[in-house]
Amino acid sequence: MSEISGHHSFRKVPLTHAMVLLTNRCNATCSFCECARLERASVEHPAEPWISTIAQLHRAGARRVVISGGEPLLHPGFTRITEYAASIMKRVIICTNGILLDSCDPSLFSIPSLQWTISVHSADAAHHDAITDVPGAFARIERFLAEVHAHRATAARFAFNATCCDVLTDFRPLIAFAARTGVEQLTINPLWSAEKGNCPRHLEDLSQAERDRAFAEASGVKVLDFRFPSNVSPPGCYEVLSGMVINPQGECFPCMNAAGGFRADSGFSYGNALSGSIADIRSSQRYRDVLELGHRRSLDFCSTCHAPVRQSSLYEYLQLSTSGALSPFLHHQNKAIMPQGG
Repeated sequence: MSEISGHHSFRKVPLTHAMVLLTNRCNATCSFCECARLERASVEHPAEPWISTIAQLHRAGARRVVISGGEPLLHPGFTRITEYAASIMKRVIICTNGILLDSCDPSLFSIPSLQWTISVHSADAAHHDAITDVPGAFARIERFLAEVHAHRATAARFAFNATCCDVLTDFRPLIAFAARTGVEQLTINPLWSAEKGNCPRHLEDLSQAERDRAFAEASGVKVLDFRFPSNVSPPGCYEVLSGMVINPQGECFPCMNAAGGFRADSGFSYGNALSGSIADIRSSQRYRDVLELGHRRSLDFCSTCHAPVRQSSLYEYLQLSTSGALSPFLHHQNKAIMPQGG
């Protein structure tokens, strides 16, 4: 594949993944989530146009799709959409707050290509429920996972995504909770807080970043070079070239930051997948214009983006993934911090 140097080259970069936001609705009002404070549009498209869109994404080259929202399980066509996506994609990731998992069609949990990423913000039930503003939310998730784990009744994979509101120390109980319930992957974002919201442009509190790093180092970790150290970092952002985010209104964006939460008027849409075709969108001048700006990191939010390829990001997060056993990674300004002996 040739180097990307201008408009003519963008079409040579294949689409590899996409995020589909089925609905604006959510049954939680998480304290850190900016989306909870935005006006949510009432438009909610049925299953058929979403199935058509996912088929078009697949034809364009995408082999991984993230289904999110709002809370995607609230969409009346969720089961049909998910089953179809799983039938053609190599990996389908469902981002959910987990409250409705116990009411899902059980057949979905027998699909091995599905990964259910559940928002669990604390191993303490009261703290998690306070963050989500849903009494009993943690208990429902815990009961569901315990039942699944006890009966080995699933071929699907489960992951946690935790946003710790100034409670980075809570990550150790979360590791234990994940291991106990058979969860294979855990991502912790320690810098988010109720005051900052969930927009990366707010995550510039270096003093907090340094406190997080000090805590990690005090926990017996060492610093390793990140995969894109500054002297060999790619010249531009490739996330915007190979991905696509489609909001509930069908508007298409190069990344989640460009989508601007639930706002349909962020100014960075390059087409509507529900009123046009993915192929036409990707061949349009507007698509090429937006991608050129994004690839050069010239969009107004790029300077604070936390994408791994960014050379000078202040965003720091604790990534806990699995390969047999859970092992934590903390990325910090082109460094990866991991356990001693890791």
